[in-house]
Amino acid sequence: ATTGATSEATCQDCDAGKFSEEEGASTASTCVDCAAGKYSSSTGAASESACTICPQGSYTDMEASTTCPSCPAGRFNSDDATSSSLHNSLSTCSICPAGKYNPDLATDPALHTSCEACLPGKFNAD
Repeated sequence: ATTGATSEATCQDCDAGKFSEEEGASTASTCVDCAAGKYSSSTGAASESACTICPQGSYTDMEASTTCPSCPAGRFNSDDATSSSLHNSLSTCSICPAGKYNPDLATDPALHTSCEACLPGKFNAD
């Protein structure tokens, strides 16, 4: 901690994925991690509200996340950011049921909000 500081510029931001509501903080340990299932890409967050629930099609099982990775291929998450507990582990990305699939290997969570049905004349028993 800097003592005898003469400028607000000496005050450092909490890292992205963290926040601090404490005024007059003197150490980085006052910066609190965003909970699993939430993320923050901003530095210097002054409240927990800066931690946003992961969007549909994504999750994060880590605290202090700056992004939420999309569910992997063959899985989906249809929850529209109603609760962080619905985005806080890989298991919150449901496996596509028999007769449906999700082939996306990209990183766009919007493509992991549901599974596609097999076309007529085709099936998937998995």
